[in-house]
Amino acid sequence: MRLAGFLLARHGFEVDSTKRPRELLALMDQRPPDVVILDGSQSFAEAARLAGAIEALHPHVTVIVVVEEAGAPPAADLHVFPKWTSLDQLVVNIERMHLGLAS
Repeated sequence: MRLAGFLLARHGFEVDSTKRPRELLALMDQRPPDVVILDGSQSFAEAARLAGAIEALHPHVTVIVVVEEAGAPPAADLHVFPKWTSLDQLVVNIERMHLGLAS
């Protein structure tokens, strides 16, 4: 995820990073993001719950969950991408989500 953050920064995105959900929510209150990327490779259910909380508190924010494999369980209104997508494609997917071009 660190490399994806670097590539996003090179594409003009401001990037913050944290591994703690409470810290993430505090960062979002300080500076509302356009896109949040969650790593769901350890626990998809936990990432999905956090995505739901983010969407409830910040409905304008696009939340993307990156998972280990493409076969992660689908969830309504949850954007899921395989972790092993090429980084360039991941950046393109994120840019499309940010612009509202993909769902």
